[in-house]
Amino acid sequence: MLKKLIGLVFFFIIYHDNIFSQFEYKELLFIPWGNKSDQIQIREDNSGRFGPTSFSVKGDNIYILDFNKKQLKQYSKGIHISNFLIEKPNHDIFSIDESGKPLFNTFQNFKTNKNISIKLIDKNKIKMEGPRFNFILNDSLPVGFGQFLGNAMENHYYIYIENIVQQVPLIIKRKILVVDRIGSVKIIFEYPNNNYTYIPQEFFVDKGDLFFLVSRKKGLTISSWANKNQNLDTLITYNLPDSMLIGRHYNSMVPNKIVPENIINNDEENESLIYPPVTPGEALETAESYVSFNWNAEEYNITDGVTTDPEGVMIQTPGWVQEGDNYHVPYKWGGFNTLNEFSSGLLENKFAGDRITDCSQNYCVSDYCVGVDCSGFVSRCWNLSTHYSTAMMDDDITIAYDSWDDLKPGDAIHKVGHVRMVVLKNNDGSFLIVESSGYDWKVSYRNYNLSQLTSYTPRYYQGMEGSAGSIPIPKFSSVIKSDEIILKWNLNNPDAVYGFNIYNYSGNDGWTLISSLDTLITTLSLYNLSNPAYFNFKSISSLDETTESFNSDSYGVFEGSQTKKILIIDGFDRTSGSYPFPYHSFGMRMGQSISPWGCSFETIDNDELFYGDVILENYEAVFWLLGDESTADETFNSFEQNLVKNYLFQGGKVFISGSEIAWDLDHMGSVSDKSFINDYLKTKYDLDDSNSYLVTGNSEGFFSGLTLHYDNGNYGVYEENYPDAFLCFGGSAPALYYENGLIAATHYTGAAPGSQNETQLFVLGFPFETIYDELERIELVGRVLDYFGFDVQLKQMKNFKTPEEFKIYANYPNPFNPSTKIKYYVPKYGVVKIIIFDMLGKKIKTLVDSNQEQGHYLVEWNATNEWGRSVSSGLYFYNVSGENFNSTNKMCYLK
Repeated sequence: MLKKLIGLVFFFIIYHDNIFSQFEYKELLFIPWGNKSDQIQIREDNSGRFGPTSFSVKGDNIYILDFNKKQLKQYSKGIHISNFLIEKPNHDIFSIDESGKPLFNTFQNFKTNKNISIKLIDKNKIKMEGPRFNFILNDSLPVGFGQFLGNAMENHYYIYIENIVQQVPLIIKRKILVVDRIGSVKIIFEYPNNNYTYIPQEFFVDKGDLFFLVSRKKGLTISSWANKNQNLDTLITYNLPDSMLIGRHYNSMVPNKIVPENIINNDEENESLIYPPVTPGEALETAESYVSFNWNAEEYNITDGVTTDPEGVMIQTPGWVQEGDNYHVPYKWGGFNTLNEFSSGLLENKFAGDRITDCSQNYCVSDYCVGVDCSGFVSRCWNLSTHYSTAMMDDDITIAYDSWDDLKPGDAIHKVGHVRMVVLKNNDGSFLIVESSGYDWKVSYRNYNLSQLTSYTPRYYQGMEGSAGSIPIPKFSSVIKSDEIILKWNLNNPDAVYGFNIYNYSGNDGWTLISSLDTLITTLSLYNLSNPAYFNFKSISSLDETTESFNSDSYGVFEGSQTKKILIIDGFDRTSGSYPFPYHSFGMRMGQSISPWGCSFETIDNDELFYGDVILENYEAVFWLLGDESTADETFNSFEQNLVKNYLFQGGKVFISGSEIAWDLDHMGSVSDKSFINDYLKTKYDLDDSNSYLVTGNSEGFFSGLTLHYDNGNYGVYEENYPDAFLCFGGSAPALYYENGLIAATHYTGAAPGSQNETQLFVLGFPFETIYDELERIELVGRVLDYFGFDVQLKQMKNFKTPEEFKIYANYPNPFNPSTKIKYYVPKYGVVKIIIFDMLGKKIKTLVDSNQEQGHYLVEWNATNEWGRSVSSGLYFYNVSGENFNSTNKMCYLK
């Protein structure tokens, strides 16, 4: 009887656990490391150990991205099914669409749900805002990072949290919470920080189940917490099986390879104790120049797999380097090249980068490659004249902070073997950094949360001056042209600021200081400067009255030859998406694309419309920039929608660009949002991601023959990862198509609802500023202006400047393949000649030999002859001559 009773109790305990436990742990798949078709490849270097980068689960099918093999692997019920080749080497995340097709992208920035806003607001608090919730999550431990993962069930959400147990050395506790819509914690999943490899995307949520990818020394495991029932009345904590709790973090186990000492100048008299001064702004400006650097590779700059140089050193250029146009300076083991040295090295037939870092068999630093490694890149950013290794940056060049909260822009995240430079701390607690690393073999921006920085220490460079990141950045409100140029801006926390520095942009000289204010006035009137005029601001610290903040956004104004005036509205405020910086120059980019057509413009921030000082109806056309503003940030709020409706009702002309317009207003919007985009913008939502970065004009009409390319993350603007695809509605027609046939832009001529006035619209499904070729931006704007009825000449650009003498501009692009454009200004009627010569002085081609009127001109040279064969690679010269003028410039043709 007693045995039966014990048996019943035991049965009841098991039965009770099965019935009333909310979540059940399941191990779905284990894959060992290896090179076989059904295995995952693993590699390591100083910057980390790398294996799979992302995964997805669809029913019985599991998909894993093998980043090193460039393959998407499919498994079904534990059996390997297929491998799918990834075309672009830097694609490291993917999703599976409804048809089962994989869509690839890059994880340069954390891709939290586009509708969710996350912000650390206190040591132990994190604020979450979404379409159906708005709460502050309180924690007993300091919160270092927070991320929204997905829906657990109705009105319940998975929230990933990293707690800081110890600052230095860094100890992180990880957990996943299930919370309700008011922030009450219902479930806690404890999660160790012991992955064997770096995994950018380790969590996946589908139909209420939480899936996770765990890497260990022998291989990787995909498991899940399956949601069994909807009863969340009792707080429960779940732990993984003991087998998942063993192992050490990848940062603590990767061997620390150090650049050989004989390539480093250690002359103590030279610089061992000298720390050249640099400001955070200067360091980040240098970093940006390496990220956005545009260069051309010739066939001889690229190795075909692994090769050896004349000294017997093994070398291999990164897989992303291609013949022709490239962006980003490549990684090169032991590299310390300036941009000029890099370009010159390519012309000297050196290889573009080197990804081999193994010195175990032979001396591994080659003099026949150009580029930068991690410490060489940071050394350049800090103005160091010598390549310091990461070992020398430990307690010599840098000093350790006591806390990760002390990190500021321009500081270092460091361990012996690898160093990264801080750009800024994101709202969610992660760090945006810039580095030259073995992950993607180039200088690039990446985000890291604290759990991925285990074994690193926060440090500052001893020569760093000031702290730009701690000074409030001015917010540029407007620049308006009446009798004078009137600048308006505002500022949060004025007590931290002594005054302002105002800068003006000149195409030849860059940004120059034009005024310093030692008061906190926020308006300024200026007499006319060069036309057009572009400006930004920097706050001056009240602590030392010299240190500057980061610059504000950059806006411009121009009084052109046409009486019709255009208003540029900068509606892009989001820093949680693909563009992470708290400042940008996208309003200026639009101005630089309007001004060559002789059209007047002014620029405002969209918030300035609220005060009523700027009236849309005073402008012939409005160009509204939205970047990748999304639901969490609102593309158009109700107030702005009403302004646009009234403007269109009265016959206005509107250009709108952004990647989330249809997603926000049509797919996720309210009834009034849908009415606005459908009835007034004449556009409907089709797809959230067009998955195409080449755009062409409709073969019929104003945009025929137009070709545009925008940034996929490789061209130095920002990665546009969710470009909208549209459907036409209410009489609109396609203006532009993506390469795959989806609609990239719509245009409309007709009346707004209830109006008798003719209005015109052009709605672009991706951000205008991400078109990385300047001439493509200018041509698109010219076509739109022509469509809007402005007096423009599409075959000859009217430049905004009127120099007093003959002027020649640098050819673009340079280096080039196969064509380049030469722009020049003729001050008065006369004969102009442009002749191309080779290095021996032999005349190659006469481009221009004719009388020309006053004005700006653009001529193109295609380095092919009439038989379609190109001239040889190398340096060429173009001589431009006119009355009292003769100038020769050089250019480089790279096949």
